Amino acid sequence: MSQKIERIGKSAAVITSLILCALVLNLWVLNADATEPRETIPSSQILPHEVLPAEPGWIERAYGFLMKPTRQGEAVPAADMGHDLQAVNRAGKAAAFILLDELMVIDKKGRIIAAADSCPHYNLPIISGSQFYIDEKQKMLVDRGAKNALELLSEIRTRRELWPLLSEIKVKDNEVIAYFGFGHVIPVIFGEGGWEQKIDNLIAYQNQLGGSDLGKMAAYLDLRIEDRIVVKKNV
Repeated sequence: MSQKIERIGKSAAVITSLILCALVLNLWVLNADATEPRETIPSSQILPHEVLPAEPGWIERAYGFLMKPTRQGEAVPAADMGHDLQAVNRAGKAAAFILLDELMVIDKKGRIIAAADSCPHYNLPIISGSQFYIDEKQKMLVDRGAKNALELLSEIRTRRELWPLLSEIKVKDNEVIAYFGFGHVIPVIFGEGGWEQKIDNLIAYQNQLGGSDLGKMAAYLDLRIEDRIVVKKNV
């Protein structure tokens, strides 16, 4: 028994010695790599044509791609489209009117279908704002504010309680304000994103308080605070 313990002890000592040697060697290599002087080329020996910029890493390349400016002419203010926009006439399912220089009809993706006066009458909400940007080739709304309005419009369309009451969606600084006919027309500030939860909150408010004195006195509703509805009363 004592001999077995002695052999185990010797084996452990040998293994420990090997580990310590490996650690010492590794530290020496790291130290040598950090302190050993590297050969440098005197600046007088570098020819001008040999000086090349360092190749950018993947982070720099990705950043450069994201920050690459949009080619001129792809997206322009709607007001600059002029007759090119008025002449658009193509098939598509109408989703809303949009107020540009004149009233136009768009589909759910924001593609311009035609001028409103050249189409059959639709009982559709209007999207309005100070300025929209349109892709010249596709004749399609591409700015963030318009996209927010279309996203909200698409979500409201699925709610039977609200869709017939929606008259307009206004875009201001990329945020959206929807106008509903709750007895009288009330602006509802949706802001940006979180459409489903905000609509749920609005429906709950209307079901519980829409017919109350508070609901009748409301000048506007603000849904931008999470899980809250701010009611501004008429004074």
